[in-house]
Amino acid sequence: MRRVYDLSFVSKDVSNSGAPEIIISIQPEHVTQFKVGIGEYATRYSENAERYLGEMPNFVSPTNCRFGYRGCGEVREGRTLDIAFPLYDFDGRHVAYTLMVTFEELRTFFPATRTAELPSEKSQYVDVSLPCRQAVHGHNPSGWILPHFGMWLRAKGGEPREQGTVRRKVTQAIFEVWNALVHRRQKQGTQRAVLLIGDNGHFVLHCPGDACDLGVYPDLVREGMGTRPVRFESHNVESYVQGLALLSGLAALATIAREENEHVHQH
Repeated sequence: MRRVYDLSFVSKDVSNSGAPEIIISIQPEHVTQFKVGIGEYATRYSENAERYLGEMPNFVSPTNCRFGYRGCGEVREGRTLDIAFPLYDFDGRHVAYTLMVTFEELRTFFPATRTAELPSEKSQYVDVSLPCRQAVHGHNPSGWILPHFGMWLRAKGGEPREQGTVRRKVTQAIFEVWNALVHRRQKQGTQRAVLLIGDNGHFVLHCPGDACDLGVYPDLVREGMGTRPVRFESHNVESYVQGLALLSGLAALATIAREENEHVHQH
C-alpha cells in the first residue's frame, strides 16, 4: 500500500510550538484531493461536532496557515503538506475531533481490500481511526499496522535488550501529552506506558486510566506481521485525553520505525 500520509510525534522540547505535537504529513500526490474533500467531511460530521464540542465552531480549511475546528492545527507546507496539532489543555477536544474527521477522509485514499504485499520504503505505515463519542469506550482508537511497520516491529521484538530507547521515547510521548492536557500531572514510572514488543511484533501501550491501553494484542497475531496488514485495537479509552495520549505513543513508535528504516535505506 503506497504511502498516503505519515503519522509523527514531536516532543515539546524540539517542537515549533513549545507543546507536544501530533503531525500528519500528506504526500504531495494526495494534497489536492485532501483539500477538496475535507470540507465535505467536516459538513458530514457537523451535527455530531456540535454535540461533542458543545458548540458549532468554525472549521478552517487547510488553504490557510490554520486547519480544523477553531483552527487548532498548524499548516506547514513543504515537500509534504504537514498539519501539526500542538496539544494544549484548552484545545484538546477540538484537536481530537479534527483528527477524527481527518483520518476518516484519509482512509478513503486506501484500497478497499487490504491484501498481503511486499513492503518498501514508500509504503504506508499505519491506518488510524480515532472515534470521538460521548459514550462508554467512545474514544477507542483502532486501525491497521501495515507491513513495513510490521517488519520493523518483528525485528525489534527479537532484540529485547535493544528496546530500552524505544520504550523511553514512547513513554515520554504518552506522559508529555497526558500532562499537557490535564492539570493532574503524572510522573513517568508511576505507571507502565509501553510493554516489551513481543517476538512476533505484538505490543501494548498503556496510559493512565482503568486498564486503558492500545496495541496489537498477542491473540491477534498468529502470523503475517510484516507481510500483511494486522489489526490494532484499544480498551477502556473513556476520554479524548486518553485517546490522544495513546495515539501519541503510537505516533512516536511509528516515527522511530520510519527514521530507522530510512536510515537503513540511505546506507
